[in-house]
Amino acid sequence: FTSSLPRLETARLQRRSVRSIKRRWQPFVSPSRYKSVHPEKEDALRPRNVTKLLFINMSGQETNFGQMECLKLISNNSLIEKRIGYLGLYVFIQIDSTVSRKIRIADDGD
Repeated sequence: FTSSLPRLETARLQRRSVRSIKRRWQPFVSPSRYKSVHPEKEDALRPRNVTKLLFINMSGQETNFGQMECLKLISNNSLIEKRIGYLGLYVFIQIDSTVSRKIRIADDGD
């Protein structure tokens, strides 16, 4: 019983983190208190949040909602953010989604 406690705690923290990131990235779904006062701060946190989602995805939770944020990272000029964006798309992509068409357009620009 004691060996499964850290695993349960980790899963709970991951679910809470996913909910928090989802709220930030879906402003029209949640109340205005979740909207960011400083959008430039959100842009700075985007790579960190995508890397969190990549880690959480490895533990088996559904994190496909991060696809559009990966596209935003790819469109930046920073090489590090582009790498994180492409890695995220590779992990999160669903072939039949509309995001896959936008990837082709973004890829042509690189």
